[in-house]
Amino acid sequence: MTSAPHRLRLETAIKALFEDREPAAATALLREDARLKPPTYGKTWEGAESVRRLLGFAACNIDKLVYTHIYWDGPHAAFQFIATVGGKELSGVDLVTLDDAGRIAEIEIVARPPKTVALLGERMGASLRQDPFFAAMASQTATPAGTQP
Repeated sequence: MTSAPHRLRLETAIKALFEDREPAAATALLREDARLKPPTYGKTWEGAESVRRLLGFAACNIDKLVYTHIYWDGPHAAFQFIATVGGKELSGVDLVTLDDAGRIAEIEIVARPPKTVALLGERMGASLRQDPFFAAMASQTATPAGTQP
């Protein structure tokens, strides 16, 4: 069972991240092996540093976001939101799972409509391409032509 202080700390941190664009509190709650499942990419990102950067990019690339409802079931929280991206409406839910210590183990984001999610994906992709951390990660996983992986 997630304690009331853990719930309040997470709610405050998630709201600050997206509503106020203040990522420090939310990213401080990430476990080292935290996972992020974004709606813009068919991959699960793993590791606190990747997740921290991606959450920051999302906060910067979403024009406005307001949480309308928060639901709890044990260590699982659902943050329902409405947002705008490039003047287009986006709605969805951030599904957050906490560990026993109240740290973020996983975030899965479900959003619609697809065209606005795609626009957000384009914006996020541009942020990733400009970030040295992700550029280094891409160069490490790239296999030169004519070689075996």
